Amino acid sequence: MRPRDFIKYIQTCCAYAIERKETLISARTIKLVDRAFSNYLKGEIIDEIFPLLPEIESIFQIISKIRKQIFTGQEFSKEYKKLIDLGIVQQRNSTYVLDVLFNFSVIGNEERYHEGRLFFKYLHTNMTYNMEENIVLHRGLLKSLQII
Repeated sequence: MRPRDFIKYIQTCCAYAIERKETLISARTIKLVDRAFSNYLKGEIIDEIFPLLPEIESIFQIISKIRKQIFTGQEFSKEYKKLIDLGIVQQRNSTYVLDVLFNFSVIGNEERYHEGRLFFKYLHTNMTYNMEENIVLHRGLLKSLQII
């Protein structure tokens, strides 16, 4: 929902449409640009989160390994513990990691009583990460993390 992300997405669509000699941006172009934009978004997030979580690349690999857009905190913590045991990550608290990801809107929560109702920090600035609810990965990261 950041204006710069909308601008980047539209610029990428325009560049691809021009390359394909389209006079208008087609639905096909929008679909094809999705992966490039997802990679851009992932890079932006890595740059923003790195000072707090230098292991962000490894954390994204965990999410890729889970291979679901909606998953539980327990699923994440189980995979995160493997990285702790291997000495790959320094931060030992997986709840802290999930809280940081929530605060940067990488993940949101799925309301437990209304399946499909999602809460992301960028939509509800006063929200905090709820460990009791399912985790939802931001749609913009699905392709770059090879979820779809």
